[in-house]
Amino acid sequence: MAGANVQDINCKTLINKVDYARFPFKWSMNPYRGCRHACTYCYARSTHEFWGMDTGKDFDTRVFAKVNAPEVLRRELRRPGWRGEAIAIGTASDPYEPAEAEYKITRRLLKVLLDFQNPVTITTKGVLVRRDGVGARLLRLRRDVQLGERAQPRRRRARLDGDAALPPQRHARVGHVH
Repeated sequence: MAGANVQDINCKTLINKVDYARFPFKWSMNPYRGCRHACTYCYARSTHEFWGMDTGKDFDTRVFAKVNAPEVLRRELRRPGWRGEAIAIGTASDPYEPAEAEYKITRRLLKVLLDFQNPVTITTKGVLVRRDGVGARLLRLRRDVQLGERAQPRRRRARLDGDAALPPQRHARVGHVH
């Protein structure tokens, strides 16, 4: 989305415990807050409201890049209590949202996860995941990497999916990673 403002921020922690029995994961992390894909149905919009911003236009145009996320992740994975459980990336914003082309935070997070041989799941609509296909294949060989996507029926796609990649581009992306 043109005109989006990306702001660098530092995070104190990155891995979040998910205490919700209906979710298929126990741990999550998000390298960005906000997302320029602008999907109207996105449940992550409420994260901006938590920070005092609008869940509509602010979520689509104000993206926050957690620039120190790889260093924080490395520190958290070194904790004596960490048991190497799978971490879901992209649960509150797309880890391959357009800012990733410049920031490469998700790519660096995958490198840290590879160093620790920690399993990961990635949920994305972004085609930038192709760039990190080699890293994802290496992670898959060592442990477990899962890549998920959401697609809308064609008649609702333009209205709901905003600027996200078209389904054929997403499917080509999945074939590239696996």
